This record gives sequence, C-alpha cells and structure tokens, in this order.
Amino acid sequence: MASSVDVRLPRTTQPKFPDACIVCNGDDPDATIDVGDFHYGWASLITSVPRDWTAVSVPIHTRCRRPFRRSRWLMRLVVVLIVGGLYLLLRHSLEGFLQPIAGGFHRFATQALFAVMLALPEVFWPPCFDFSISRRSVTYSFSDYRYAAEFAQANGQDMRFLEIMAERLVTYIE
Repeated sequence: MASSVDVRLPRTTQPKFPDACIVCNGDDPDATIDVGDFHYGWASLITSVPRDWTAVSVPIHTRCRRPFRRSRWLMRLVVVLIVGGLYLLLRHSLEGFLQPIAGGFHRFATQALFAVMLALPEVFWPPCFDFSISRRSVTYSFSDYRYAAEFAQANGQDMRFLEIMAERLVTYIE
C-alpha cells in the first residue's frame, strides 16, 4: 500500500527543498510552483472559515508543472463528486441499515462513513507533495521516501532522516 512520508517542521522555519523536482525527482528543476493551503483552527470547525492562507514555493520542472496542478485539484474534485454522489444516492439506505446498529446516531454514523471515504483516496494514492498547517508546525508530506529523506536532512531533521531510511529498510526486508 502506498503511503506518504511526513516531515514536521516548526511553523517559523523556512523550508529548504532539495535541488530536485517534486514530481519526477529529476535533477536541476528549472522552475518553482507555489503550493498553498488554508490554515484551519478549532474555530474553523464551527465557522467553516479558515484562519489564513499559506503558500510554499516548491522546485519543479516546467514540464511537470501542469500535470502536478491537474492531479492536485482534479483528484480532490473527482473524489468529492464521486463520494458526494454516492452519499446522495445511498444515504437513506445506509441510514436504514445503520439505525439498528447505531441507534439514534445513525445519521452521524452515515456521515462519518462518507467522511472516511473522502480521505481514503489520499491514503491509497497520496499526492507527490502536500502539506498541512497547525498552530505551531507545518507537516510536509511526500510520496517519494527519498525526497522526504533529503528534505529532512536539508532542514536539519537528521533523526527524522534516519527514521525514514530505517522504515524503508524494514519495509524492504519484509
């Protein structure tokens, strides 16, 4: 099963990326791309309003730029459309099925089931790069463990570099 490799840095740290393309891992990228995301806090759960927008400039080849953008947004759109369509089609059936099991929480159980379905594609087919922001740190996620290891090492995270390499070695041995 594919999974992403995470490297967490303090939010105040300016990340240093390896001199390689984030998509194909090829040497000497000739461009950069700004990858952005919203910072959601606890209040966002109630208000649905994000706190702020943060962007990171990532090295990339010009030829990899368009496929990266397309895969980043198209995957999310397709997942939302498919899972949303399934929710609309199967909601009543699932609520009826879950009512004896979950009792009064059958609507919540149905919504939780579909929320999990929204997250599954990114677990099985992680994007080559993504990041998430919390109050004190930024977690950078990479689908390529070598790139993640180089990123960790470039940012002074030597212990995380060793952990990534050890995890990969154990996976290789098994």
